[in-house]
Amino acid sequence: MQIELKNAGTFFIHTPNRVYYLFDLEKKADEWCKAIEDVRKRYSKVIEQTYELAIRDGTYGSIYGKKKSRKEMIREQKALRRKQEKAEKKALKAEQQVNKKLSMQMEKKSP
Repeated sequence: MQIELKNAGTFFIHTPNRVYYLFDLEKKADEWCKAIEDVRKRYSKVIEQTYELAIRDGTYGSIYGKKKSRKEMIREQKALRRKQEKAEKKALKAEQQVNKKLSMQMEKKSP
């Protein structure tokens, strides 16, 4: 990643696959460049480890932070609720079967 200061209000961030053009109406692009560079230096080890891990796992280029629409979130919540209800029903059915077997065993033992 490279940061390029174009003028007081414009700077570029060059990445392997894209170039981001950023504009600052307050004309503080140089401060932004310095801040980004400071963060990059501070987290360089973490960035390097994450990159190496992604390359090794084959997940480099995958999207991790896609923002979901409200509709997608509601759909996921409904699916999760259905899954939980299904698990609860299954557990209740298993408990009923155990109770039924226990009661049958108790009936056999009593004279």
